Amino acid sequence: MSQLKARLVVEAFVRVTNKQLLESAEKTILHSVEREILIDEDGRERVPRLAHLAGPNDRLRSTQRPVLHTANLRKQEVALEQNESGRFLRILSRYDTENATRQLG
Repeated sequence: MSQLKARLVVEAFVRVTNKQLLESAEKTILHSVEREILIDEDGRERVPRLAHLAGPNDRLRSTQRPVLHTANLRKQEVALEQNESGRFLRILSRYDTENATRQLG
């Protein structure tokens, strides 16, 4: 196993923490905003996932653009929200509903 070079680690750290680089990554394909990075013994960057994880991927994508899903209003709680783009329904997570319950109780 070869020794990991400090420069590779520092460059990866700067890419995921530097605000200007993160903003430029939205406009170009030169940098990834992926925050789960593994650098292998050959210095190649890898994403350490064994399977496609829709939830984490959607959360990452939602920082850059809207992520659309079909909601079953009989089984899922939603909130009507508005931003500069217009009105939309947001599916509430269990954390949203737990916080709302605590605030009412």
